[in-house]
Amino acid sequence: MALLRSSSITEHPLRTYAFVWILSLGIVTLEIVGSGASGSQALLADIGHVASDTLLALVPLSALVFIRFGINQKTVSFVSSIVAAAFLFFIGYHVVSEAFESLSGAHHEHEVNGILLFVFSGTAAILNVFQHRLLSRVSPEYHHGAHKGLHFHVLMDLVKNIALPVLGLLIAFELLPDSADVWAALIIGGLLIARALILLYTTLRGKPVIHTHE
Repeated sequence: MALLRSSSITEHPLRTYAFVWILSLGIVTLEIVGSGASGSQALLADIGHVASDTLLALVPLSALVFIRFGINQKTVSFVSSIVAAAFLFFIGYHVVSEAFESLSGAHHEHEVNGILLFVFSGTAAILNVFQHRLLSRVSPEYHHGAHKGLHFHVLMDLVKNIALPVLGLLIAFELLPDSADVWAALIIGGLLIARALILLYTTLRGKPVIHTHE
């Protein structure tokens, strides 16, 4: 908590974005361990989701660096958006494919440890709260398109990482079957594909993702 109260971290957006990126990396690592321990396909799918957000977190970070060296911000915006959209679609496609295979019975019976799903996804939600608080302290001067987009994704991740612990508890207490975890993975994959298409559409329409100022 003292970390978040320190003005030295938030006095420059480069530091904030770097810390948010490190936290995203931490969430990915946490979910890799958690998916293996719990057997949760939803948590495994969310690794791709958070990994894409980790990539998107580099957009405002790289933009501030590149623009300082005179690289055109439209170029940074276009290239970053296309790369992020391609990554989102690639991960989303594979998540959806795996989920359909599981639902069709192509894999062995799906077993999930609901308590471990609750613990790991709940911890990820706590890290999302730290990300949200860091981004909220960035000066309005730097509330450009990339910043707002990143903050929105962090808030969406927080909502999702509140839903997954609830799912874990429902599975643990046998109020939902283990297959509910696969349906959650399917939803996450579908959201990834939808985000990729929206980002691609926005980029090709010429709408900027990065602004140096509002």
